[in-house]
Amino acid sequence: MDPNRHTFVAFCDGSALRNGKPNCVAAYACLFPQNEAWNEVKVLNENCISTNNRAEYKAALAAVKRAVMEDPSSRRIVVIFTDSELLTNTMNTYIHKWQRNGWHTMNGGPVKNRDVLEELLRLSNGRVMYRHVQAHTGCQDWESHWNNKADNMARAAARNADRW
Repeated sequence: MDPNRHTFVAFCDGSALRNGKPNCVAAYACLFPQNEAWNEVKVLNENCISTNNRAEYKAALAAVKRAVMEDPSSRRIVVIFTDSELLTNTMNTYIHKWQRNGWHTMNGGPVKNRDVLEELLRLSNGRVMYRHVQAHTGCQDWESHWNNKADNMARAAARNADRW
């Protein structure tokens, strides 16, 4: 799926070193093949324990925020490509169940990263599609190339967090 004027296409990836630990460093990359000036690579600087999943969600949120900024009338579809099955499953399936269940998982525990997920829902306005892509496939096609680029940039940001 090459981008066209009717869609915003973003490739999102998150990375975390020492995932889920108090000294975790997490970062994300949100890349736009249509306009690389919109690309966003950030280290999470939050007062909570960072995780790779939170970084994945924040990357998707960056894509949606950019779409809202560039197209406030919500005419264009947003297609978010990610190698995170959790992100695609969350946004395509789980989130609606969690909402109906008072933001609790099927096991009864609270949904992690609820703050980011609620903002994603609020800003999405029904125009965001989440597409899963296979990771580390050798850049043999357009999707693989951009997914690999997002992965490399997120990992580099996490590794070099003191420089961001």
